[in-house]
Amino acid sequence: MNEPTRADRLAGCLLGTAVGDALGLPRENLSPRRAAKLFPGPVRHGLVPAVRSVGGSRWRGMVSDDTEHTLLSALALIEEPADPARSARALARRLKWWLAGGPAGAGKATLKACGKLCCGVPPSCSGVNSAGNGPTMRAAILGAFFADDPDRRRAFAEVSARITHTDPRAVAGAQTIAHAAALAVCPSPRQSPAATLAALIEETTEPALQIVLETVAAALARGEDGRALAEASGWPRGGPSGFVLHTVPAALWAWLAGEPAETADDVRGGIERALSLGGDADSTAAIVGGLAGCAGGTAAIPADWREGLWEWPRGAEWMRRCAAELASAADASAERRAAALGELRVPPGAVPARNAAFLVVVLAHALRRLGPPW
Repeated sequence: MNEPTRADRLAGCLLGTAVGDALGLPRENLSPRRAAKLFPGPVRHGLVPAVRSVGGSRWRGMVSDDTEHTLLSALALIEEPADPARSARALARRLKWWLAGGPAGAGKATLKACGKLCCGVPPSCSGVNSAGNGPTMRAAILGAFFADDPDRRRAFAEVSARITHTDPRAVAGAQTIAHAAALAVCPSPRQSPAATLAALIEETTEPALQIVLETVAAALARGEDGRALAEASGWPRGGPSGFVLHTVPAALWAWLAGEPAETADDVRGGIERALSLGGDADSTAAIVGGLAGCAGGTAAIPADWREGLWEWPRGAEWMRRCAAELASAADASAERRAAALGELRVPPGAVPARNAAFLVVVLAHALRRLGPPW
């Protein structure tokens, strides 16, 4: 099989993130037991019933802030692919518009930081002291873009994280996921899971993160399942929360625990393992989908999952175009990048309209989750 192109790996990162997010969203904050009760059988999109079968599924999936922030990060990289501070300002400007569009859900730290940005606080000072997983969910695309430039990868991941989260653990978590994406992009033969974890442990200087990564490495070495990892990690209700020291090990375990052990592009298996953990399922599965998509490109994403995405105005085809522009951004002129951003601009009012519809769907789904089976 031919290696995916750079553009296809970037598209795989965006689409894999979207697919994981859409599949995990209906299961968000459910315990593994409750999720299994509500969603028996094959994994499918579960927010919006489809009139006709889509790729073998009778459901369509919508995405949340995990995908939205990844797409905004990609646009910021197209605008400024070289300077971290200028790219941070580009991302901060988009985060203000994202907040103005009325997103249906996001972490408290992210909302507070975006509110500060809207009040004129510069991105270098807008972050709040939180160790939430907001920065990690948008970090894979940074690692995929800077796969061959570790210094810029670390710098861009840090400034991206600090726009919303200043806790060193949140910054280190984002840098770790970016590094993992860079390793996923490396051509074959890829490193084994043990070597991948060793490289990530060596890369980080955050002691708390090193400890949880070592827990994952031990679980992989012993071939333990998600339940054993949850017990060893002390996750609440059996699944990872939105705490970065829960999200990062959960995502890395789900990504690397499959068979054969050397395969890092198993999108279906990785996302299914992430969903089996419960907890903050949309963020965990989005990160796993992004990492596996980096490794295998768009062909690694199951067709029924791709076709089950129900997104507008930034749907699957938009993501492919965004990835194509991003792949050439580093060598493009400022004029060409500006033209690309103009081509990717969505109609005025489209995002607020989409978010209003999304809110209705989410509220209806929340009511459904209160019902049987218990």
